[in-house]
Amino acid sequence: MRNWLDYYQLKYERNQSTKPTTKTGFLGCFGSEVDAIEYYKTEIEKIGKEEVDERKKIMKDPKSVVPAAFVSLRSRWGAAVCAQTQQTSNPTVWLTEWAPEPRDVYWNNLSIPFVSLTVRRLIIAVAFFFLNFFYVIPIAFVQSLANLEGIEKTLPFLKPFIKV
Repeated sequence: MRNWLDYYQLKYERNQSTKPTTKTGFLGCFGSEVDAIEYYKTEIEKIGKEEVDERKKIMKDPKSVVPAAFVSLRSRWGAAVCAQTQQTSNPTVWLTEWAPEPRDVYWNNLSIPFVSLTVRRLIIAVAFFFLNFFYVIPIAFVQSLANLEGIEKTLPFLKPFIKV
């Protein structure tokens, strides 16, 4: 919105005989034609008010506080030093990693409690054990019987069927 406002203000400064206009509908193709500068100023003010209201709502909500933080550093060197050094004497208190792209973050996962993460890891470990025990081992046994010599050795009563 600010870019469009700057664009239309510069356009008006160059040619003050006509005020720039824009359409308020979908992608500026439909809707009523209005003064572009005033339209974008009011839209920016409206978005600013919505932002202030959202900040107030988040600050009052106790679920909005999460045990994670994103830190921005001014130089790549500082970021590299921060990512490779231990921040406290207890290495499990502050863990530093390279930050993912904002679109790669599933924001709802930041508020999952540590206990819940531990329980989830335990469930996955148990599921992995049962998957191996009840699927991989029987499949390996059946695969060992897949060739004809293996079947003849383990099930000798099937020799006549194998010869046919």
